[in-house]
Amino acid sequence: MSSITNLIKMEMARLVRSKTAYVTLLFVAIFAALLFAMSASFGEQSQNNTLEKDNAMYAEISDEHAMEIKSSGVGFVVVDFTRNMDITFERLIHSFLSSGVFLVFCGIFAANTVCNKYKSGFQKNLGIYSHKKWQMVAAENASLLIFVAVEMILVILILLFLSVCYFDRFRLGSAVSIIRYLGMQILLYDVFSVLIMCLAELIRGKVIAITVTCLLSMGIGNVVLSKIDDLLKLKNFSVLDHCLIYHVKMLPVTYNAKVWGTAGAVAIFFFLLYNGISIAAVSQRDMA
Repeated sequence: MSSITNLIKMEMARLVRSKTAYVTLLFVAIFAALLFAMSASFGEQSQNNTLEKDNAMYAEISDEHAMEIKSSGVGFVVVDFTRNMDITFERLIHSFLSSGVFLVFCGIFAANTVCNKYKSGFQKNLGIYSHKKWQMVAAENASLLIFVAVEMILVILILLFLSVCYFDRFRLGSAVSIIRYLGMQILLYDVFSVLIMCLAELIRGKVIAITVTCLLSMGIGNVVLSKIDDLLKLKNFSVLDHCLIYHVKMLPVTYNAKVWGTAGAVAIFFFLLYNGISIAAVSQRDMA
């Protein structure tokens, strides 16, 4: 038990001293603010170019179309809004986190973490403290989880600050729903980070891992799996419903036992699968 504790401490120390982590979080903060500004700008432009009656219809169509794009399209979707729009912070968080855009930063951090530990010789030092490869992977998992949690909290704080400053009628919505939704998205985002960690362990190629991160975050995998569903035409089974990114994008902020249960089961399955592959990859590799 002491060996895995030492490994986790070493990973935490590396995380605290990591310039990559701080730079990545800085870009997260900048991008969250830019995304908020862009959404406000597009919303104000739409309001200026249409009548109030048309605006209400536009908002309704926009939400419906956004769900369609998220489920089987490519790209990032964030709801446009205006200063006087009746929108809750709960809905705003949902639109930003379900866009999948912040998955990119999780993947970049995971790819850098894995590749840099081999480049710097850190992985060899870990072998001194434990010869059990699963403990090394577990320590790395702890590092990824902390980064994902910090990233999520940072995004929430930035959105909260900008919302209070921007909206004329700011409403929080359900605090319970926000906390519960945030927790589930942290789980889904963390499993995505573990996926990129697994890929980086297999190929030890940072560029390839980051490229795959961007493609998956944009929804390329959803498009492929939806086409597979169209070809298979199974009545009681959907391949897309068992895709991790699909649940990141489609998870409702309001709790639904069936939908959330499926999302949790998918996350746990892939968490175990990707970690199993990572352990096998590390076990076959010379730590030198």
